[in-house]
Amino acid sequence: MSKVIFEIHIDIPTESLDTDLGPYKWDTIDRSLRTKINYNEYADRLSANKIEYCKKIGADYKFFGRDHRYLTYLAMMKNKHPHLSEYLIINFYKHQLMYDLANDYDQVLYVDFDVVFQTDESYFEAWDFSKGFHVWADHFTEEAKAWDKNYKLHLRSMINKHYIAHAMLMEDFEELTTPVINTGIMGASADWIKKLDYPEHLDKMIKLIDFLRADPDSMYSPQIQETFDWNNEPLMTYLVQKQDVPLVCTNGTWNMCVSESHDCMAEEYVSQFKVVHMINKRFDWIWP
Repeated sequence: MSKVIFEIHIDIPTESLDTDLGPYKWDTIDRSLRTKINYNEYADRLSANKIEYCKKIGADYKFFGRDHRYLTYLAMMKNKHPHLSEYLIINFYKHQLMYDLANDYDQVLYVDFDVVFQTDESYFEAWDFSKGFHVWADHFTEEAKAWDKNYKLHLRSMINKHYIAHAMLMEDFEELTTPVINTGIMGASADWIKKLDYPEHLDKMIKLIDFLRADPDSMYSPQIQETFDWNNEPLMTYLVQKQDVPLVCTNGTWNMCVSESHDCMAEEYVSQFKVVHMINKRFDWIWP
């Protein structure tokens, strides 16, 4: 059975970075710029980690960068949706690539550039990709209920992503029952990838967000409505529920999202897991 792991590293020009996210708690510069700096500093080690892992487990490795294929996709998306940032488009691009690779491989595993493998065990043997989409996912219903609707959410917060997916489904008079998905690590069989068909539904989902942001009769407060954006993760959450695609939650040792909340634990904490998603970009915890 053919299998592939792929990643993307596209160095966004400084002038095209999102600059309103604020710094990580441990930092003084905007997190978009920090991501650019740390990705470039650790690029060789991050890619070498995946290349070596693929050799150990007998999977193909694919790297996608700022090449003609990507620039064609970027131009197409900018032509259709000029208001989208390059960051958003890159995250849509990974879904397009996953769909394309499903034409050539039986099993596809996508990992963000900030993901690091710390095991010799095969992801494909640990998980049965025929059972659905394998992702980190969790419910944030109670947190969303408790949030003071008069305060603006951080664009990348999981509560914000909950609200976006909820708003999208409410347009079809459906409640959000699917946990909110993190797309930093996604694994599935070709059949499930084709059933989800993210690229086919993308334009419609983007236009739905356009409507929800501007809806004068929105059921959401202006502060919540203001942070509705086109992040690929609430769109994925929405689409999984609409397409009735089963989720397999890989939260834990095979998919650990390392965020700012783990700062006090550092290297000791990170070393416990087989696969770490370094959301806080502290690669020095792995390569001091």
